[in-house]
Amino acid sequence: MSLLARTGLAVLFCGLAITALLYSVAVMPAKTERQAGPKAFAWTAAESACFEAYENCNRERLVAGAPAAPLSARPFALQLVEEIVSGEEAAAALTAAEVLKRDPRSRDARQVLAAEALREGDIDAFLVFFLPLFDVDRLQADAYADFLAGLSEAPEIRAAIAPKLEGGAVWGGAYLGALTRRGGVSVGDLIALHVHVPSAQPQLLGRLTAAGQWDMAYVAFSEFTDAGSVNAVAREADAGGALTLSVPFNPELRSSPAPAPFNWAAASPSARFFKEGGAYAFYEGRKAETLLGQSFPLSPGAYTLVADHRGEATETGGFFRWQIACADTGPALASFDVSELKQEVSNRAWDFELRNETCPYLGLSLHGIPGSFPRPAWIEIKSVRLKKRKPEAAAP
Repeated sequence: MSLLARTGLAVLFCGLAITALLYSVAVMPAKTERQAGPKAFAWTAAESACFEAYENCNRERLVAGAPAAPLSARPFALQLVEEIVSGEEAAAALTAAEVLKRDPRSRDARQVLAAEALREGDIDAFLVFFLPLFDVDRLQADAYADFLAGLSEAPEIRAAIAPKLEGGAVWGGAYLGALTRRGGVSVGDLIALHVHVPSAQPQLLGRLTAAGQWDMAYVAFSEFTDAGSVNAVAREADAGGALTLSVPFNPELRSSPAPAPFNWAAASPSARFFKEGGAYAFYEGRKAETLLGQSFPLSPGAYTLVADHRGEATETGGFFRWQIACADTGPALASFDVSELKQEVSNRAWDFELRNETCPYLGLSLHGIPGSFPRPAWIEIKSVRLKKRKPEAAAP
């Protein structure tokens, strides 16, 4: 390297060193009030010191200097905590507003402002401050849901919440679950709210059926399927048209958010539904297993169960069985074995009758049945239908 090049590099490094020195002097926090220095860096140093000291921080001096760093929420947040502890509600509300301007995710500020809005009877403002808490403080989501559910015994609160459930609110499921558990709200009002949150619908139907309220559960199910959200998904999944109430519901086993137990549901990890329609189940053949099923209302009479499926099964190794029983309890009312399956789709039909004393709601389920020499089996179901027929004449 030439002498000229070495001299140039030396000058460059010297210039960089001088620049770095000047920068370090400029950013150094002032040690005394008389010492000049950029306000932003002085504020950063003060804020850092306050963070280290926390309770021993000189709050008055720090808050007075807040305009030097208008985006910092820390001094106001510290003041807010003191006002909350001392019970200064009016002052805390003012400070909380300042905190929220600088930190929209502040839990303390949102709680204070939500409480203030509630005291003033401003429900809309309360929800604006309160609902984001489900996101900013997710560990306490259940507590927030329970609190909101307690307030929702008031009709005006429910009326304000209902439109905010639309569009898949992240807090919808937790809120409706808490509201259903607490009671105090009519089933009709619960149904109206659950229409907007498909993920919470199975829980409501499960509670109603567990309490023996099958008729009310089916009314709710019909409301959910007519609400538009379920049908819209069904149209996207299958151009064949929207799903309508039928027995059984969804006979082609399409992908749909319509809730169990009145829509098909997998009862085993080895059963799954195809997006384009139909279902598949793998059975290991070792012990009896329920694979999938649904419930529905059915009046007494003579019927034919018709199923289209294909697969592989043997009577000695392992096979499948359709079973009809009361939806709540009781032994099987009818069962139909599927012990011979082919690779091509085949149609099978079985006749059965329901007597007058039969339960009004039935469960139709598919089971895996082990043979004498257990062997894996599989089945692919294309459709399942019920047809009403004329009862057979009694023998003379």
